Amino acid sequence: MDSEALLSLKETCKSKRVLYVEDDPDVRGQTAKMLRLYFHEVVEANDGVEGLHCFEQEPFDLI
Repeated sequence: MDSEALLSLKETCKSKRVLYVEDDPDVRGQTAKMLRLYFHEVVEANDGVEGLHCFEQEPFDLI
């Protein structure tokens, strides 16, 4: 995707705060990278306990 297309996409997409919980580091990393490409703010958690801790600390639009 070229820079002009990315700028156009950024203008049409609303950024969301996402809490992504996944125990597989490879899957978590690739998915978080993809979400960031679409201008979302991503907080990564390794497991449910860490995810719950993050959830209690700050608000998220999507979990």
